[in-house]
Amino acid sequence: MQLVVARIGVNQCPQIGIGLDIWNGFYQGVFGNWLRFFDADGQWIPSPEEELVKERQEKIAAFAEIECLRALLAEKSISYTISK
Repeated sequence: MQLVVARIGVNQCPQIGIGLDIWNGFYQGVFGNWLRFFDADGQWIPSPEEELVKERQEKIAAFAEIECLRALLAEKSISYTISK
């Protein structure tokens, strides 16, 4: 997904550390210009959908790392137990 940013700094509110600006990209499957919040560092505040995607990617990466470690342990003939 390619994003084009038109940072004009609409309604910056330093007291609470956020601002509102125009963001150009896809939201809920529709491409267009959208109002979007950004934080005090100028980073876009993720939408709920973006948060879900990020969490999913982190889980996939964690499972991949676990599988890699399992394979390494098996290769070295090291037994292990997973406790809950």
